[in-house]
Amino acid sequence: MSFGELLKQTRLNKGFTQAEVAKMFGWTPMYYGRYENGCLLPTKKNYKRFADFLGLSLEDFIRLVETKN
Repeated sequence: MSFGELLKQTRLNKGFTQAEVAKMFGWTPMYYGRYENGCLLPTKKNYKRFADFLGLSLEDFIRLVETKN
């Protein structure tokens, strides 16, 4: 499963809209959607935020992102 697919599945499982998650991250829904669509990958600056949202340890998140690139 790609990062974007995992992000979308987690969001749906938590019952959030893209707009709600975007607001949590301080982004526009369009910008957040680019992550779900696979157009953007997280920068190291955002690793912790995504790991927390996905319910992963930072180490597990880093492994996920680095093995998908």
